Amino acid sequence: MKIYLTPFPYQRFMRLPAAILVISLCLLALSSPAGATVVARDILVEPTGVILEAGNPVNLTAIAEIIPSGASTFSESHTLSFSTGLPNARWEIVVTVDGRQGAVIHRDGRRVFLNGYLLSYPTTRDVGLVIGLRGEIPPNLPDERVILLEWEELNAGGQVVTGSVYQVSRATGPASPAGSSTPEPTITTYPSVSAPTEVPFPMISLLLALCLFSARVAFRKS
Repeated sequence: MKIYLTPFPYQRFMRLPAAILVISLCLLALSSPAGATVVARDILVEPTGVILEAGNPVNLTAIAEIIPSGASTFSESHTLSFSTGLPNARWEIVVTVDGRQGAVIHRDGRRVFLNGYLLSYPTTRDVGLVIGLRGEIPPNLPDERVILLEWEELNAGGQVVTGSVYQVSRATGPASPAGSSTPEPTITTYPSVSAPTEVPFPMISLLLALCLFSARVAFRKS
Protein backbone atom coordinates (compact mmCIF):
# COMPACT_ATOMS: atom_id res chain seq x y z
CA MET A 1 0.00 0.00 0.00
CA LYS A 2 1.49 3.24 -1.11
CA ILE A 3 0.75 6.51 0.60
CA TYR A 4 1.01 9.65 -1.48
CA LEU A 5 1.59 12.89 0.34
CA THR A 6 0.48 16.10 -1.28
CA PRO A 7 3.43 18.50 -1.09
CA PHE A 8 2.72 21.60 0.96
CA PRO A 9 2.89 24.70 -1.26
CA TYR A 10 5.28 26.43 1.10
CA GLN A 11 6.63 28.71 -1.62
CA ARG A 12 3.15 30.00 -2.41
CA PHE A 13 2.43 30.37 1.29
CA MET A 14 5.60 32.35 1.84
CA ARG A 15 4.86 34.70 -1.09
CA LEU A 16 1.25 35.34 -0.10
CA PRO A 17 2.11 37.82 2.68
CA ALA A 18 3.82 40.00 0.06
CA ALA A 19 0.47 40.71 -1.59
CA ILE A 20 -1.17 41.30 1.76
CA LEU A 21 1.63 43.71 2.67
CA VAL A 22 1.13 45.65 -0.59
CA ILE A 23 -2.59 46.05 0.06
CA SER A 24 -2.04 47.06 3.70
CA LEU A 25 0.49 49.73 2.80
CA CYS A 26 -1.78 51.15 0.11
CA LEU A 27 -4.77 51.32 2.46
CA LEU A 28 -2.59 52.93 5.13
CA ALA A 29 -1.38 55.58 2.67
CA LEU A 30 -4.93 56.41 1.66
CA SER A 31 -6.36 56.44 5.19
CA SER A 32 -3.59 58.31 7.02
CA PRO A 33 -4.92 61.64 8.33
CA ALA A 34 -3.31 64.63 6.67
CA GLY A 35 -2.59 67.88 8.42
CA ALA A 36 -4.93 70.80 7.97
CA THR A 37 -3.74 74.32 7.18
CA VAL A 38 -4.53 77.15 9.56
CA VAL A 39 -4.38 80.35 7.51
CA ALA A 40 -4.20 83.73 9.24
CA ARG A 41 -6.60 86.23 7.68
CA ASP A 42 -6.27 89.23 10.02
CA ILE A 43 -3.62 90.02 12.64
CA LEU A 44 -3.85 93.13 14.79
CA VAL A 45 -1.21 94.10 17.36
CA GLU A 46 -1.61 97.01 19.78
CA PRO A 47 0.42 99.14 20.21
CA THR A 48 1.12 99.33 16.49
CA GLY A 49 4.71 100.61 16.57
CA VAL A 50 7.47 98.72 14.79
CA ILE A 51 9.34 98.45 18.13
CA LEU A 52 7.48 97.43 21.29
CA GLU A 53 8.75 98.85 24.56
CA ALA A 54 9.86 96.51 27.32
CA GLY A 55 7.36 96.13 30.15
CA ASN A 56 4.41 97.55 28.21
CA PRO A 57 1.15 95.62 27.78
CA VAL A 58 0.33 94.14 24.39
CA ASN A 59 -3.00 93.10 22.89
CA LEU A 60 -3.17 90.78 19.88
CA THR A 61 -6.18 89.56 17.94
CA ALA A 62 -6.11 87.11 15.06
CA ILE A 63 -8.71 85.60 12.75
CA ALA A 64 -7.77 82.33 11.09
CA GLU A 65 -9.41 79.88 8.70
CA ILE A 66 -8.93 76.12 8.77
CA ILE A 67 -8.47 74.65 5.29
CA PRO A 68 -8.83 70.84 5.34
CA SER A 69 -6.63 68.48 3.36
CA GLY A 70 -8.34 65.22 4.34
CA ALA A 71 -11.75 63.71 4.96
CA SER A 72 -12.57 66.26 7.69
CA THR A 73 -11.66 69.84 8.52
CA PHE A 74 -9.18 68.70 11.19
CA SER A 75 -8.00 65.31 12.44
CA GLU A 76 -9.58 64.32 15.77
CA SER A 77 -6.31 62.67 16.86
CA HIS A 78 -4.27 65.84 16.25
CA THR A 79 -3.85 68.90 18.48
CA LEU A 80 -3.46 72.58 17.69
CA SER A 81 -0.83 74.15 19.95
CA PHE A 82 -0.64 77.91 20.67
CA SER A 83 2.28 79.60 22.42
CA THR A 84 3.65 83.07 23.18
CA GLY A 85 6.78 84.67 24.58
CA LEU A 86 4.74 87.21 26.58
CA PRO A 87 4.70 86.91 30.38
CA ASN A 88 1.34 86.97 32.19
CA ALA A 89 -0.41 85.86 29.00
CA ARG A 90 -4.19 85.49 28.95
CA TRP A 91 -5.95 83.72 26.09
CA GLU A 92 -9.43 83.63 24.64
CA ILE A 93 -9.80 81.31 21.65
CA VAL A 94 -13.19 80.97 19.95
CA VAL A 95 -13.96 78.24 17.42
CA THR A 96 -16.40 79.38 14.74
CA VAL A 97 -18.48 77.01 12.61
CA ASP A 98 -20.26 78.49 9.59
CA GLY A 99 -19.81 81.94 11.14
CA ARG A 100 -21.36 80.94 14.46
CA GLN A 101 -19.63 80.66 17.82
CA GLY A 102 -18.61 77.16 18.86
CA ALA A 103 -16.23 76.18 21.65
CA VAL A 104 -14.65 78.97 23.72
CA ILE A 105 -11.31 78.39 25.47
CA HIS A 106 -10.04 80.65 28.29
CA ARG A 107 -6.51 79.96 29.53
CA ASP A 108 -3.66 81.71 31.35
CA GLY A 109 -0.02 80.97 30.59
CA ARG A 110 2.35 80.82 27.68
CA ARG A 111 0.90 77.71 26.01
CA VAL A 112 -2.59 76.51 25.12
CA PHE A 113 -3.64 73.22 23.49
CA LEU A 114 -6.81 72.87 21.44
CA ASN A 115 -8.08 69.31 21.02
CA GLY A 116 -8.66 68.22 17.45
CA TYR A 117 -12.22 67.00 18.04
CA LEU A 118 -13.26 70.62 18.67
CA LEU A 119 -12.15 71.44 15.11
CA SER A 120 -13.20 68.24 13.33
CA TYR A 121 -16.23 68.70 11.06
CA PRO A 122 -17.24 67.55 7.57
CA THR A 123 -15.45 69.46 4.85
CA THR A 124 -18.75 71.08 3.87
CA ARG A 125 -18.55 73.22 7.01
CA ASP A 126 -16.52 76.43 7.36
CA VAL A 127 -14.40 76.24 10.51
CA GLY A 128 -12.30 79.13 11.79
CA LEU A 129 -10.70 80.65 14.88
CA VAL A 130 -10.86 84.00 16.63
CA ILE A 131 -7.80 84.37 18.87
CA GLY A 132 -7.42 87.00 21.58
CA LEU A 133 -4.16 87.35 23.52
CA ARG A 134 -3.02 89.82 26.18
CA GLY A 135 0.41 89.97 27.82
CA GLU A 136 3.46 92.12 28.57
CA ILE A 137 6.70 92.70 26.70
CA PRO A 138 9.44 91.06 28.78
CA PRO A 139 12.50 93.16 29.72
CA ASN A 140 16.08 92.40 28.70
CA LEU A 141 15.47 90.00 25.86
CA PRO A 142 18.77 88.47 24.62
CA ASP A 143 17.89 88.84 20.92
CA GLU A 144 15.70 91.96 21.34
CA ARG A 145 12.80 90.20 19.65
CA VAL A 146 9.73 88.52 21.10
CA ILE A 147 7.36 85.91 19.68
CA LEU A 148 3.89 87.29 20.21
CA LEU A 149 1.99 84.33 18.78
CA GLU A 150 2.90 80.94 17.39
CA TRP A 151 0.75 77.97 16.47
CA GLU A 152 1.52 74.51 15.16
CA GLU A 153 -0.33 71.27 14.54
CA LEU A 154 0.78 68.19 16.50
CA ASN A 155 0.04 64.65 15.36
CA ALA A 156 -1.11 61.79 17.60
CA GLY A 157 2.51 61.22 18.69
CA GLY A 158 3.03 64.85 19.71
CA GLN A 159 5.26 65.64 16.72
CA VAL A 160 4.91 68.83 14.70
CA VAL A 161 3.15 68.37 11.35
CA THR A 162 5.38 69.65 8.55
CA GLY A 163 4.38 73.07 7.25
CA SER A 164 1.93 73.82 10.09
CA VAL A 165 4.03 76.36 12.03
CA TYR A 166 2.95 80.00 11.90
CA GLN A 167 4.59 82.81 13.89
CA VAL A 168 4.09 86.52 14.61
CA SER A 169 7.02 88.37 16.21
CA ARG A 170 8.07 91.94 16.91
CA ALA A 171 11.27 93.79 17.77
CA THR A 172 11.54 95.16 21.31
CA GLY A 173 13.45 98.00 22.89
CA PRO A 174 13.95 99.75 26.22
CA ALA A 175 11.14 101.83 27.65
CA SER A 176 11.11 105.39 26.30
CA PRO A 177 11.95 108.21 28.76
CA ALA A 178 9.03 110.29 29.94
CA GLY A 179 7.96 112.85 27.32
CA SER A 180 9.59 111.11 24.37
CA SER A 181 7.60 110.52 21.21
CA THR A 182 6.29 107.16 20.12
CA PRO A 183 7.83 105.81 16.90
CA GLU A 184 5.69 106.10 13.82
CA PRO A 185 3.83 102.90 12.94
CA THR A 186 5.10 101.06 9.92
CA ILE A 187 3.71 98.38 7.66
CA THR A 188 4.80 94.96 8.84
CA THR A 189 4.71 91.68 6.98
CA TYR A 190 3.76 88.27 8.27
CA PRO A 191 5.07 84.86 7.29
CA SER A 192 3.19 83.45 4.34
CA VAL A 193 1.37 80.17 4.75
CA SER A 194 1.36 77.85 1.79
CA ALA A 195 -1.90 76.38 0.63
CA PRO A 196 -2.48 72.72 1.51
CA THR A 197 -1.47 70.09 -0.96
CA GLU A 198 -4.68 68.49 -2.20
CA VAL A 199 -4.74 65.16 -3.99
CA PRO A 200 -7.15 65.41 -6.97
CA PHE A 201 -9.66 62.63 -7.58
CA PRO A 202 -7.88 61.26 -10.69
CA MET A 203 -4.68 60.89 -8.67
CA ILE A 204 -6.52 58.90 -5.99
CA SER A 205 -7.98 56.64 -8.67
CA LEU A 206 -4.53 56.13 -10.19
CA LEU A 207 -3.09 55.27 -6.80
CA LEU A 208 -5.83 52.70 -6.17
CA ALA A 209 -5.23 51.17 -9.62
CA LEU A 210 -1.51 50.85 -8.95
CA CYS A 211 -2.21 49.22 -5.58
CA LEU A 212 -4.59 46.67 -7.13
CA PHE A 213 -2.12 45.95 -9.95
CA SER A 214 0.73 45.41 -7.47
CA ALA A 215 -1.45 43.07 -5.39
CA ARG A 216 -2.48 41.10 -8.52
CA VAL A 217 1.14 40.67 -9.59
CA ALA A 218 2.05 39.48 -6.11
CA PHE A 219 -0.78 36.92 -6.15
CA ARG A 220 0.26 35.62 -9.61
CA LYS A 221 3.83 35.09 -8.43
CA SER A 222 2.55 33.21 -5.38
